[in-house]
Amino acid sequence: HVLATHGDDDIAFLEAGEVGRRALFHANHAHARSGKAEIGCGAGLLGASVKARQSCRYAGIELDGGAASAAKKRLDVVVAGDVERLPAESLVESLQPPFDCLVCGDVLEHLVDPQHFLQRARDWLAPGATLVASIPNARHHSLVTSLIEGNWTYEPARTLAVPHDQQKE
Repeated sequence: HVLATHGDDDIAFLEAGEVGRRALFHANHAHARSGKAEIGCGAGLLGASVKARQSCRYAGIELDGGAASAAKKRLDVVVAGDVERLPAESLVESLQPPFDCLVCGDVLEHLVDPQHFLQRARDWLAPGATLVASIPNARHHSLVTSLIEGNWTYEPARTLAVPHDQQKE
């Protein structure tokens, strides 16, 4: 499910199928007065789509070095590394907040301390900014069935994914 907020006014929980459409909608409709940022930007496809629709500065943070390299071809600024381990000062210097939209697509559940990250990221947001965060549904039938069958295997890119502090660098 996704928690989408716009200032203090709009809170909605969305099904996973709408995540990409809603993230794009919110990123496109956030005020263009500041930039936009995405945590876990992958190869930068969402950012490229937003930039194709409006003139804006789009920054990303990506854990995977290969994906970060690809994103650098599409986005204005990309920082490669673990968002929880990167020094706050260097992130601010590189990303150049404030942002009017921050997208966290399926990343918060992988963080060691998501609350600390969100408190830190709050300083990056302009007043009235939009936060779009999606969190996979741990009650999805495919995961529940797997757990009932005794499969508790952590996988690199699923709901039961390996936490960042246990991933190989």
